[in-house]
Amino acid sequence: MSYNKAKVVVCGKEYTLQTTESPAYVAGLAKQLDKKINDFMNSNDNITLMTAAVMVALGLMDDSLKTNSDIDNIRTQITSYVEEAATARLEADKLRAQLEDKEREIAKLKTDLELRSLKEKLD
Repeated sequence: MSYNKAKVVVCGKEYTLQTTESPAYVAGLAKQLDKKINDFMNSNDNITLMTAAVMVALGLMDDSLKTNSDIDNIRTQITSYVEEAATARLEADKLRAQLEDKEREIAKLKTDLELRSLKEKLD
C-alpha cells in the first residue's frame, strides 16, 4: 500500500498527512473542515478554536453514526426484499408447474372426449 503526502491548512495551521487517499481529496476534506470550524466560531462569540473543533467533530461523528445506521437499515430492507423476491420466484415456479400439469390434464381430457365422440359416431 503506497501512501501519499498531503499538506493541508485548517484554521491557519498547516498539517502534513500521510494517506492512501489522493492529496486533492484530503485537501477538499480539510477545506470543508476549516469552513465548518470557522462558521461555528463566527456564530458563537468568545469560543476557543479547541471548543469549536470539538463541537464540529461531535457534529460530524453524529452525522457519520446516523448515516451508518441508515445504511444498516437499508441493507436490512434490501435483504428482506431479496428474500421476498426469492420466495415469490419459488411460488411462481410452483404455480407454473401446476399450470403445466393442468394444461396436460386438459389436453388429455380433450383427447379422451374426442375419442368418445368418435366411438359414439362409430356405434
